[in-house]
Amino acid sequence: MEVKTNHNSTMGNGSFSNDIPSIQSISGAVMEEDNKPRVLLDRPVLTMADCQAIDVDDSTMGLDEADEGPSAYMEKLKRCLRGSCSRQCSVGKVGKSVMSLFPIVKWLRNYDIKRDLVYDIVSGCTCAILHVPQGMAFSLLAGVPPIYGLYTSFFPVLLYSFMGTSMQLSVGTFAVLSLMTASVVGRLATPDAKIVATVISNLTDGLNLTEVSEVNTSSTNVVTAVEVAVAITFLCGIIQTLMGVLRLGKVGILMSPPLASGFTTGAAVQVVTSQIQYVLSLKLPRFSGPLKIIYLYISIFDNIHKTNIVSLALSVCVIAVLVIVKDFINAKFRKKFKIPIPIDLIVVVAGTVVSHFLSLNADYNVPVVGAIPTGLPPPSLPPVHLLPEVAGDSVAVALVGFASSLSLAAMYAKRHNYKIDANQELLAIGGGNILGGFFLCIPSSGALARSAVMNSIGARTQLNGLVSCGVLLIVLLVLAPLLQTLPTCVLAAITIIALKDLLKQVTELKRLGRISKIDACIWFCTFISVVLLDVTYGLIIGVIVSLFSVVWRMQSHRGTVLQEFGSTGIYVPGPKVKYL
Repeated sequence: MEVKTNHNSTMGNGSFSNDIPSIQSISGAVMEEDNKPRVLLDRPVLTMADCQAIDVDDSTMGLDEADEGPSAYMEKLKRCLRGSCSRQCSVGKVGKSVMSLFPIVKWLRNYDIKRDLVYDIVSGCTCAILHVPQGMAFSLLAGVPPIYGLYTSFFPVLLYSFMGTSMQLSVGTFAVLSLMTASVVGRLATPDAKIVATVISNLTDGLNLTEVSEVNTSSTNVVTAVEVAVAITFLCGIIQTLMGVLRLGKVGILMSPPLASGFTTGAAVQVVTSQIQYVLSLKLPRFSGPLKIIYLYISIFDNIHKTNIVSLALSVCVIAVLVIVKDFINAKFRKKFKIPIPIDLIVVVAGTVVSHFLSLNADYNVPVVGAIPTGLPPPSLPPVHLLPEVAGDSVAVALVGFASSLSLAAMYAKRHNYKIDANQELLAIGGGNILGGFFLCIPSSGALARSAVMNSIGARTQLNGLVSCGVLLIVLLVLAPLLQTLPTCVLAAITIIALKDLLKQVTELKRLGRISKIDACIWFCTFISVVLLDVTYGLIIGVIVSLFSVVWRMQSHRGTVLQEFGSTGIYVPGPKVKYL
């Protein structure tokens, strides 16, 4: 490399002295010590006088505004706003902004039918098959009849297909949100609300939710379980949509990985506990609030002698079949099977057929799903009078639903090398919940198990959601009444196995303990709070502990002293010191 020098060059009022050694002499001395190639840079030295001599346009720097006075500043601000509005509020830009809310317009133009269509159809049909048993099971978990889970698997998915940015995310019922909804239902729904909910579930046409409530509850002021769940869904959607409008997509960082893992594990324990009564076919009172899991176990052991042996045997058989197929057959032959065996749907069909021909409900007193209405529900106004009572819980449901959906969407986007928009995801999921509030849906979000299946099959675009909605529409219009003899213990078994992977996250505590004691503390505090207190309280305590850990780390950080390694000019970390 050739380096030019000028010993007597001047710049402004500064100058070089001839006594300063030249760069060539320094380079020669260095090269004599070491024959390795080196890069020497040369630039003029700038003084304060040089910087002051540079001609800067004050109008671009905003330096003349104070000299011109407030009136001149306001006039300039008006001109800026008028110019900005004239540029940005054109018809074309408004139309472009509106169309940006629907990413389907962009990717549908470049859709490759030969490459993507088969994968989207197969993944959509498979996801619909999973939606049927999980939707029914998770709606029972939320404390409402199974048909509302099928509604949740249709309406929010339909809107997300147009507004979502994730290709592999499966939106619909989610066990954790159903459990959080169940805790609110147990607190606000009146004891005889189950009767009213059954009446609503048996409706085929003619009345909406508000009319049925007036007919059945005008004299007793009954608050139905469906009303509570729909109110949470609607308000949850409003919160998520407002977060998207305000560009608060990064609020998901409040759910740190240790917090999210501890929360979902604790919620899984709560869900599994709640399903034991359906496995044993026990009629137990509904508990809510702190320590409800302890009261529930006490009630289970007090009534264990009333266990229905047929329900227990059927549940054990279903659990065994699901474990064998999912953990051994599907996992071992994953590469050979382009589509995993839809064992959940097979179990639902088999359980329905066995229950029908053996008359399990009439002869052995095994609880069944009961009558399921056909068709889609007519749109009805959500129960607005309940919104103030479910406001606090709806915020928690909205944050958990968005955080779980965003984490899944980000994981698959990184794996398949495309980008997602967190704010657009908020709008898509929030809009789906708002729509669901008008069609009797429970809260929805991205689900871990179904999304994993979608990714393994090879879903390419959101077209798979439209295919899934088409299959579910056939189920709702034609096939739903055929499932009325399905035993509820089968749905409980499906729910328990669906949460198996979340329960395995208990091993995270040992791994976090080796990496960071603080992260392990966050996980443990969140897990214990969710299990012993409640899902909502556990989330709040987990966020508080997580934020406190940030303050603790800032106040007790450590620094490292660098020490020279010999005479090489290379510095390496020395002993750690604590800065107070």
